[in-house]
Amino acid sequence: MRLICSAGFYVRSFAQSLGEKVGTGACLEALRRTRSGDFSLDEALPLERLVPGAGAAVEALIPLDRLLPSLPAISVGDDARSRVSHGQEVEGAAGAEWVRLMDSHGCLLAIAKAGSRHGFLHPAVVLI
Repeated sequence: MRLICSAGFYVRSFAQSLGEKVGTGACLEALRRTRSGDFSLDEALPLERLVPGAGAAVEALIPLDRLLPSLPAISVGDDARSRVSHGQEVEGAAGAEWVRLMDSHGCLLAIAKAGSRHGFLHPAVVLI
């Protein structure tokens, strides 16, 4: 069975409930996550390639600016970059619940949500 679900969905509980509904009971023989958010198994490395000395771990790192491509990106200037680095709100219109705050070079600075004042963004997860 393939199942697409959101974070917090309990697959094992689903299997148990499904078994109860059909009157036979049920459990999972195996469970394999094939995707989490924007990441899929296609981008995954086998554990053997990540052992010390293999060098694949460093090569496999995804640059911060490529993370969370589904979130809208908002570019901020140098003054705002300083404010973001201290977790302070910055001006910026957001049409989404969460946005990526990027500097003028395209580097990811923070993940932000609506601020306490209209038209401002609060950097909830600061990466610099």
